[in-house]
Amino acid sequence: MPVYFPGTTLMAAAQTIRVKTGEERTGVDFRLEYASAATVSGTIGRAPGVDPAIPLRSISLTPIADGLGVAASTSADRDGRFTFAAVPPGDYVLTAEAFLLTGAAEVSNASSHARWVASTEVAVHGRDLSGITLTLESAPVISGRVVFKDGTPTPEERGKLAINLTTLRSYGATAKIAADGAFAFIPVRPGSFRLTLSPATGTDAAVYWLDSAELGGRDVTREAFEGRGGQDIHDLVLTLRKGLASIAGMLIDAAAPSDGPYTVIAFTRTADGHYSTAAAVRPSTDGHFSVKGLVPGDYRIAAAADVDQSDLLDPSFLESLVPSALMVSLAPNEAKTQDLVIRR
Repeated sequence: MPVYFPGTTLMAAAQTIRVKTGEERTGVDFRLEYASAATVSGTIGRAPGVDPAIPLRSISLTPIADGLGVAASTSADRDGRFTFAAVPPGDYVLTAEAFLLTGAAEVSNASSHARWVASTEVAVHGRDLSGITLTLESAPVISGRVVFKDGTPTPEERGKLAINLTTLRSYGATAKIAADGAFAFIPVRPGSFRLTLSPATGTDAAVYWLDSAELGGRDVTREAFEGRGGQDIHDLVLTLRKGLASIAGMLIDAAAPSDGPYTVIAFTRTADGHYSTAAAVRPSTDGHFSVKGLVPGDYRIAAAADVDQSDLLDPSFLESLVPSALMVSLAPNEAKTQDLVIRR
């Protein structure tokens, strides 16, 4: 079984190694850890009303490690029994699916189901797990309508938009917006979901932003909501707005030319007091930068060297930029010019 740095069989416990441009890292030593693999077995059943003739397509065991890891898969016998052998220690999601092979348009029809799922989380610690029972239920259909607050979009504008149903696990779904504002996702695995819009804000292609999302009167704009097996959701209301802003300027370094590996970051403070990246761009070789697709509001902008994707997702890294960051307020459709001076 694999061992992750600095010496663990648990992917979630693995430590990252950061290597800067031109840097050589030494002393990256592993401590070998011996652990026992286990067998995970059980039975797949069906809820009342689920046709036993519908074929069971797959059974998967997926590591829970921030969406990382490779899922193992197996099949069940005629009585629904399944077995996974040599499973390393860790936390997993066990999922079974049965579905009909049909066109996407038919599957998206909120009045019918074509997918049945069952899932549970299991913890493997070197001992065999047996007697697990999963019961297939109809996968939830999630649908709703979109309200355009700043006027009706053109067919071309609407055609470029997509609603994303995202999850902490390694799956999700995307839905297009119909001419009447309706949208529906292909029946999805039950789970905890968030909604986002594509094209995403902070990108050149963005025109609209997700101003609010409501589910039965509850605000789920920045909160997750549950999709449960056998329970459809039809009352999502998403409000989209138009009028994104931008910031452009020069990155100025009095000590050296501004052609180093810098990144200009626009970030905000969230309601829970943490910091979140809104957009990040690399300046051109002459130091010019342009950050587009920003939702009107207050931002901090700063420049930092040797930034990678994990830094942009790290609230503590963003907080370290606060002393050198500039505060900027953006109005709808505003194109602001603001130079940045690199402080050493």
